[in-house]
Amino acid sequence: MGASSSRGRCSSWPRPPTNAFSWPMNWLVVYTTGCVMNESDSRILELAKALILIPSIEGNPQGLAHAVRLVRSHIEEVAGVEIDDYMVEGRPCFVAHPAGNRMVAVMLVGHVDVVEGREEQFFPVVRDGRLYGRGAGDMKGQVAILAELFRLLLSERPYPLGLMITSDEESGGEHGVQWLLEKQGVRCEVALIPDSGRIDEIVVREKGVINGKLTTHGVRGHSSRPWQGDNAIHRLVQIIHRLTTRFEALAQGAEQHWHPTLSVNVIATANHAFNRIPGHAEATVDIRHPAQWHASSLLELIEEEAAKEGGSFNVEIAAEPLETEPDTRFQAIAQEVIGREVRFVSEHGGSDGRFFTRQGIPVVMARPELGGLHGDNEWIDVHSMMQFRQIVERYVRQVLG
Repeated sequence: MGASSSRGRCSSWPRPPTNAFSWPMNWLVVYTTGCVMNESDSRILELAKALILIPSIEGNPQGLAHAVRLVRSHIEEVAGVEIDDYMVEGRPCFVAHPAGNRMVAVMLVGHVDVVEGREEQFFPVVRDGRLYGRGAGDMKGQVAILAELFRLLLSERPYPLGLMITSDEESGGEHGVQWLLEKQGVRCEVALIPDSGRIDEIVVREKGVINGKLTTHGVRGHSSRPWQGDNAIHRLVQIIHRLTTRFEALAQGAEQHWHPTLSVNVIATANHAFNRIPGHAEATVDIRHPAQWHASSLLELIEEEAAKEGGSFNVEIAAEPLETEPDTRFQAIAQEVIGREVRFVSEHGGSDGRFFTRQGIPVVMARPELGGLHGDNEWIDVHSMMQFRQIVERYVRQVLG
């Protein structure tokens, strides 16, 4: 990228050496990211790029293990650090903390698993001040920030600071954060999870999740004589239509879409013949709901409509909504670093934060500027990464004294 396009985004922009071949490595970083970096910032960027190279997707246990090991290797040489390694149903994870002190004040929390992507998405590219690649924003870029901050701070002294890295957030978190908190008794006073929000928006509410399958049954037959069969897809469509109408009614009067939503994301049948009436059909349904709408009442609604067509609904993932107290300390530091207002907001998605609030542990959720999550052009803004590193470092130092 041209150096002039991003000058306004950095506090200083020194002139380059006249001989390009004599430039130190950090000059290459400057002219690919558009921002001057210190040694710690450069380590963050290189770790993020190395993590993106690893296809740590569900169904690739070697990739998941490799990504977790890479983060571990970034901190394991720090004197006085103890790392507790776990393997839960094939999902590796670890918790790092000062030796002899598992009850930390602040826990930095991240995951290295990512959704599937095209092969080229696992080759990181820095362009126009952004780092592109699968997992750049969800959330390998943030994991690199957390790992480097943990290394930096614990190298100074044994702060009561922890680092929790898991590899199953994209599939629900049951074999990661949930297991560590509920089965291993891991605790902290506050968890910092940069997997939601923005650099100027701190999430204090998230919707709950109900994910499951609607199933209908009918009678197979030849499509030239539909009266002799019972089309399972037709029954399924009727259920979906009625559910859509019911959920639209729940949206009345709600602001900022803070109401239950329903999305039908997959419809399937075992029938592949163009002239045969299907006897079975199913749809994958994703429901998001604020805390004031209880999951039990929404399930009753779904089951009621499904029963009208002889159908059923089977829950596969259920996650409660999240609500946490606004952290004004983090807000004040973020405003000072980025120079603009930072708001407390609600988020329609979910995160591992719910497992902490379930234990009565407050969470702080904000993250650098990013975009294209789970899409073809996932990215994270490099300058924003370094701003976020400053925010988190100052926050941790303030909390830990």
